Amino acid sequence: MDDQGDSWPEASRNLGLALKTKRSGAQLTDFLVRQMGFVIVREFPGRHELVFDPAVASPVALTAFLYWEAEKPFLPTSFKNPAEPNLPVVFHKRLALLNLVGAAIEARAERPTYELLPTEIDLSPFAASWRGAVEVCRTDIPSRSKLDIFEQLFRGRYIVASRSTSCDYAVDHAGSHFHRHEPEFCATVLGTTFRACMDQRYGAWTADHFMSYTGDQRPATSSLAAEVAPGKLTMLGKRRVFYDRLVIPHRQSCGTERLLIAVNLSA
Repeated sequence: MDDQGDSWPEASRNLGLALKTKRSGAQLTDFLVRQMGFVIVREFPGRHELVFDPAVASPVALTAFLYWEAEKPFLPTSFKNPAEPNLPVVFHKRLALLNLVGAAIEARAERPTYELLPTEIDLSPFAASWRGAVEVCRTDIPSRSKLDIFEQLFRGRYIVASRSTSCDYAVDHAGSHFHRHEPEFCATVLGTTFRACMDQRYGAWTADHFMSYTGDQRPATSSLAAEVAPGKLTMLGKRRVFYDRLVIPHRQSCGTERLLIAVNLSA
């Protein structure tokens, strides 16, 4: 089963011709599984054999196997990883086999660069703090006093932003956590919009999402995952970060729309 979902007889000469390779037999089979991500399934009397490399297997080829398996009466199936040929695993139940293949598909499938899943606020990490934070946001007390309370409520992991003339939110203040651990972020983004963040794609995605918050609408929590460039050192590649976020929209007495954004960082 190839990376287009098509099936070929393992010994087919046409497969080698289609791939324009002189390899054949076991040499071709080994190449296809180890280098091309193909999946091999062999039928024997009373049993099946499944061969693929979880590190390179094509999700499309694995899905083709699932369709093939669904059309057959289940037989005990041995799984072989070519990287560990002497350690086959035998599955005596279809569900266990499907779980193995499903996990391999999940591991190999490309994940979106940014993911956001809305969550129930009272089941979030902010369940104990969000009501107090809303009251502070919407109470007419000095800004410095509000920041001191936010610092305690969220252990310095918060940002306050105001709606700018461009309709984007611009960062007014960042809590102590960001000053300690992300000094380049603070130096770059304070006084500017999220769209001007160091990683501009991530900044634009964040800014577009925040634009939908307005006035005194209900606070919202989300779980997020994002691939973010570490500062300006883009040559180091991106790292995937996971965090929970609380957003509290509120309006100042002068009419300016603001956001309190608190985060809870995951490993």
